[in-house]
Amino acid sequence: MPKTAKEFVDDAINSQTAVIFTGPFNIFEKQAREALTKEGIKSIHRILLEDEKPNQEEMPNQEEIVAYLRELTNQYTLPMIFVAKVFIGGSDDTLNAISRGKIRELLLPFGETD
Repeated sequence: MPKTAKEFVDDAINSQTAVIFTGPFNIFEKQAREALTKEGIKSIHRILLEDEKPNQEEMPNQEEIVAYLRELTNQYTLPMIFVAKVFIGGSDDTLNAISRGKIRELLLPFGETD
C-alpha cells in the first residue's frame, strides 16, 4: 500500500538530517542548499514538487503533500526546509538561521558538521 502524504513527509523529515521540499528551477532552494552544504551538512535530501514527472517512486499525490506541508508549517511558499527534524522556513529563514548559529546548534547531536 502506498504511503499517505503525511507518512511520506514525516518519514522524510524524521529519517534525514536535512530535507528541502522545493519546486523545479527554484533559485532560492539552490541558494539555501549551497549555504547548508557550506555549513557542513553532508547529506541534503531534496524532494521535488510541482513537477509533471515526480522524481520519487511511489510518491503520494503532490497536492496532498503540499497541503500537509502547509498545515504542518503554516508556510505557503517553496522551498520548505527542515534541519534535524525542525522546520527552519524558506531560503531567507535558512540563511538567517545559519548566520545566527542555529543550524550548527541543531546539528551538533547528529555529528553532521565538519
